[in-house]
Amino acid sequence: MATLNAYVDSLKLELDKYAVVLKNLSKINWKTFLTPENLLSIKEKFCADAQKTFEGVVWNDKFIMVLCMIHALIIIEIIQDRKSYFKQILHFILLTVLSLSSSFLNTLGADNWNRFASKNYFDKNGKFMLYFLNIPVLIELILCLVRILAPSKKKNRKSKNVKKPVKKAKPEPKKPVKDQKTKGNVKPEKKPVKINRKKFN
Repeated sequence: MATLNAYVDSLKLELDKYAVVLKNLSKINWKTFLTPENLLSIKEKFCADAQKTFEGVVWNDKFIMVLCMIHALIIIEIIQDRKSYFKQILHFILLTVLSLSSSFLNTLGADNWNRFASKNYFDKNGKFMLYFLNIPVLIELILCLVRILAPSKKKNRKSKNVKKPVKKAKPEPKKPVKDQKTKGNVKPEKKPVKINRKKFN
């Protein structure tokens, strides 16, 4: 129960962090934030942190190999289930919960790293979890979103391409033929002439 309560508390903290970030988005001056110099500095910091994190990783470690295999299997599963709308939504929900659980998993891994890893990868800043959990999960979530939104676009295209059935025009009733000699009067129909065969006999 203690671990479950700690997990629920960590989820609440993560949701509170996201709520604070969303509130502060309106306060950001995007003109100064999106300048080339600022973006280059962010890129350099990100690359430097990633390089330090990857240099400290023992790639032959079973824990790292299993973690990479899990991400590869998740991507394969998403691609295989691309035609199932329900499974894509299920993948999206589970991956979102996994991403929100990163801080709890980081503290849990820092306390028990001796059981499954050769060294302690779990720092307080959570950089290892960022590069080995959050970023791969973000890529997988984007794949799920693409597969979820793709069927709706196809349906809209099919509905546009469907041709409406063309109604066949009913044949107009034949009008009686007018004779020129009778000046617009209706031409009388000729009655069949009966031949009396007794006279010829």
